[in-house]
Amino acid sequence: QSAALNFRKVLALGPAREQHCLARLALVLDLQGRCLLDQELYSEALEAFTRAAELQPRRRVFRRRSILCLAALNKFPECLRMLNRDLAKDARNPDLYVLRASFYEHFGQLSLCHQDIQRALELDPQHGAAQALRQRLQRQGLEAKAEAVSKALCGDLRGALLRISFAIETNPSAAEFFTLRWRTCYCGQLAPLVSESSFLCPCVASGGQSRVPRARTGAQR
Repeated sequence: QSAALNFRKVLALGPAREQHCLARLALVLDLQGRCLLDQELYSEALEAFTRAAELQPRRRVFRRRSILCLAALNKFPECLRMLNRDLAKDARNPDLYVLRASFYEHFGQLSLCHQDIQRALELDPQHGAAQALRQRLQRQGLEAKAEAVSKALCGDLRGALLRISFAIETNPSAAEFFTLRWRTCYCGQLAPLVSESSFLCPCVASGGQSRVPRARTGAQR
């Protein structure tokens, strides 16, 4: 705190060294903010990082730390707004995509989370945080798929659809999840209707074989 005050005095007495003093003052505020962050004084740390970012707008690390403070204060809409602004200026930064993906995961917006992970890995295929987040989503998707199968076998079709829909959100590119959802809908909800029309789906056909009526030929007409 005293160092920041001293830099302000120097700035007032020596305007010729303004840029140098502003850079030094921003670093002091950043150090102060990190100390406050370690003490879990998030509001005070946010104020320090915000002031540092105002002094040095090009140092985006100050904005990143502000975002972390906002997240700790549960101000997630503000986090996303800041991240979206940063990505608009730096669309080829994989770290920003991973950070936004983690917020999407927290909100339960898993399809958006998956998209940001894919973008991060396209920019940096070896990005460790992106790979870890993708693996976590894949694990959640496979667990949800297993739960969906279990619920379908027990006759809980609504529960099965909810779980397989969740699995699809974790990985919209997994064709097997869409296939399972189609089979759950078709074989579960439409089976009574199609059986009356002599269309039996594979799950309800006798002997495990589907029966489809053959088209009538002209002679049969």
